Amino acid sequence: ANFDLQTLRATASLVQSHYPDFMQAAYIVNCSKWLITGWSAVSQLFDDRLRQKYIFLSKGDGSLQQLIHEKHLPRSFGGMAAEWRPPQMMTVGERLGIFAE
Repeated sequence: ANFDLQTLRATASLVQSHYPDFMQAAYIVNCSKWLITGWSAVSQLFDDRLRQKYIFLSKGDGSLQQLIHEKHLPRSFGGMAAEWRPPQMMTVGERLGIFAE
């Protein structure tokens, strides 16, 4: 694979400067240790503000219970709700959620 660190840094800088507040946070759940380790290395290319927007949770991490009420959180994530359906089984409205209104 062709890996160009200078291009990767330039792309990261471009994304940070043009799309700084595109999202509040992204939670990646049930991560392997390899993914968390890989993110730790790659994230050094980003500034602290952007790095803090990506939250990686390993399997069994209870952090989601602090963000989502247990009655809405599926059992597989420590809640009491039924499992979420896969996107391919959802209607367009269900996939869009609040943005469908």
